[in-house]
Amino acid sequence: MFVNWRTSIALWILVFLTFVAGVNTINASIAWTINGIDSTVPLYVIGNVVPSWSPMPVTTYFWLSLDSTFILLGALTIVALQRPRTGPEVHRMVSKVEDQMEATRATVDGNRISMLAKMEDERMARQDVFRVLNANIDNARKELLDELEKQRNATTKALQDLGKLAEQLANQRKEALNTKTRQMRTIQSIENSSRRISAISEKNTAEIANIEARLVRLQSELIPSKPKLRSSSSTEEVRGIGSKLAEELKAMGITNVGDLLLTDPKTIGARTRATPEMAAHLQSRAQLLMIPSIGETDAEMLLDSGVASKSDLASQDPVELGRRLNAIASRYIEEGKIGGSEKPTVEKISAWIKLAKL
Repeated sequence: MFVNWRTSIALWILVFLTFVAGVNTINASIAWTINGIDSTVPLYVIGNVVPSWSPMPVTTYFWLSLDSTFILLGALTIVALQRPRTGPEVHRMVSKVEDQMEATRATVDGNRISMLAKMEDERMARQDVFRVLNANIDNARKELLDELEKQRNATTKALQDLGKLAEQLANQRKEALNTKTRQMRTIQSIENSSRRISAISEKNTAEIANIEARLVRLQSELIPSKPKLRSSSSTEEVRGIGSKLAEELKAMGITNVGDLLLTDPKTIGARTRATPEMAAHLQSRAQLLMIPSIGETDAEMLLDSGVASKSDLASQDPVELGRRLNAIASRYIEEGKIGGSEKPTVEKISAWIKLAKL
């Protein structure tokens, strides 16, 4: 009875240790499958209950657990075979242990096959990656060689072009020297000609100076530097517009001669003391005074001759207008309004008409 009791205790201990080793083997295979061959796991004594010292490689953990399982399984088998046959309870226990061992073995084999298949898949994947990488490297090397070949050809062509350019520059330099020699000869010829021309030019210059002086005198007589009125001139500068009429025009928004010319005479007559006829007369006088070389007396004579605007003056014949102005000027001389020298000449009248056309 004492021997059977000790054997039973040993048997139960071996069964427990074999179960623990099998569980650790399954745990190691699962960790290997999930985390990979290079992972580490903590070493456990009893499942996940009592943690051990430090992490160890999953492969070491797997093979250590598997070896322990088979060693304990062999010891359990030896103890079970050495002990005498006792009864159906022991047979059932042994049968249960054997079933557990068989299930553990099947699980371990399945996990091992799965792990080997995964390792093979990873190896094939790495081979594919290396194959693609090698292909990319080959393509990059080929492209680099092609680019280097293109650059070498471009460099060769550039050197050839540079040689041609140097030859062209040498030819151009030679041609430039020849051209410079011809130019020096031409310059000497031109200098000799310029000396002859200079003498002629000095004579012509003196004649041109005399002509310019006469033209300046004629221009100063016929065309003054500026007209009597401009569009920006104040309305009071128009003879016939006093301060009160100027204030009434300013109240209408007419502040200068330009505004006066652009306003309807009827509107001016309706809103000021001036009649429409008087407003039209003032506008005519202002238009004529805006033509250069026409003074107050000239404008008055033109108005008396029937010229009421710039366009009327531009359409006149110088001779016909001169006849009318000559009669009016004679009357003005008799009345003492002008002197004999102020009578307009045909040239002056022609100048007025030309300026009115501008």
